[in-house]
Amino acid sequence: MPKYGRASASTAGSNDYVPLDEMTHVSGGLADGAVDRVSAFARRVGDDLADRLRTELDARGAAEMAKTAGVGVAEIGAAGVLGLGAIGASAAAMIVGLNKVMPAWASSLVVAGVFGLPAGILASRGIRHVKVLATIGTAEHS
Repeated sequence: MPKYGRASASTAGSNDYVPLDEMTHVSGGLADGAVDRVSAFARRVGDDLADRLRTELDARGAAEMAKTAGVGVAEIGAAGVLGLGAIGASAAAMIVGLNKVMPAWASSLVVAGVFGLPAGILASRGIRHVKVLATIGTAEHS
């Protein structure tokens, strides 16, 4: 991390040190030299971090793990789409079955309630849980 302002002899010789007179310009803003040095330092830190992460991931075989995880996520997505189709077919079967004892519009409303009521309850609970997490997150940053 670059050090600003006054420095000891060891810090002043470092490439990470930005002297106070380079930092401030006559107008009070950052001087071009200081901005260049800070951005070069940030680039070096980012490149070093990327190299470390790449080395760590290669050591763990993470590329293969990521590929396997990606296939798993795609399979879960496909299962979700097929599951929605199954729910639709179930709803249609329920409507047709109830249509024998009541009009089609009434059986459709009953089936909508059967699926809609639990969906609304789950959505309400989910929103409540997310709001709790958001409250905790803002309290920690205060």
